[in-house]
Amino acid sequence: SYFQKVKTYTHIFFDLDRTLWDYESNANEALNVLIEKYSLRNRGIEDPALFIKEYNKINDFLWMEYGHDRITKEELRSQRFHLAFLKFNLNDYSTAQLLSEDFTVLACQNTHLMPGTEKVLNYLKPKYPIHLITNGFEETQKIKLHHSRIGHYFKSMISSERAKSKKPSKEIFEFAFKDSGADPATSLMIGDHYELDALAAMKTGMDAVYYSPGKPDGDKATYTISHLEELLKIL
Repeated sequence: SYFQKVKTYTHIFFDLDRTLWDYESNANEALNVLIEKYSLRNRGIEDPALFIKEYNKINDFLWMEYGHDRITKEELRSQRFHLAFLKFNLNDYSTAQLLSEDFTVLACQNTHLMPGTEKVLNYLKPKYPIHLITNGFEETQKIKLHHSRIGHYFKSMISSERAKSKKPSKEIFEFAFKDSGADPATSLMIGDHYELDALAAMKTGMDAVYYSPGKPDGDKATYTISHLEELLKIL
């Protein structure tokens, strides 16, 4: 037959940050508040937007290192603002630590979601068990879900801490299958990171949606979308 049967999925897995929870908006809002709180403009950080840009670069790099088990959660948290400060010739380790603690609390309480998040979750919830697979830390992810009021959509959250492994390793996905009772052959992973979410999931036998707003197409992903509401055509 020329027609490919549309696949029926039984379990849906989402990444959280930058897929459902709008990391950039929530983090930037918190950073602007903290730049004022710690009077960083008087300490060599005259351009908050530039500082945020440098901080985000360093933070992304450290998360990658954490993902590859080259640094610990504690090192990630103690280094991110310290290294960003040094870029602006500000060597103040203790303020950097205070900022890091404040940031974790403040950013997680912000509630910006990616466009279409609630519409899509409302549509999916009656149809499928929905789960999260995240490299984020257990307690911060729970706070995000609580404040943004989307926790009730998910049957389970598989964090890197709970699974004792991180995306892109197959162990976190295998933990998720065991934890949820899902079969990879009828499961779908949805995430914004091509390697960590789409390709890693597909290596375990799942189909994957690469969510790429304004990013290059993921040519090997089962599906590529640029807006979450495109999921309504797939599911």
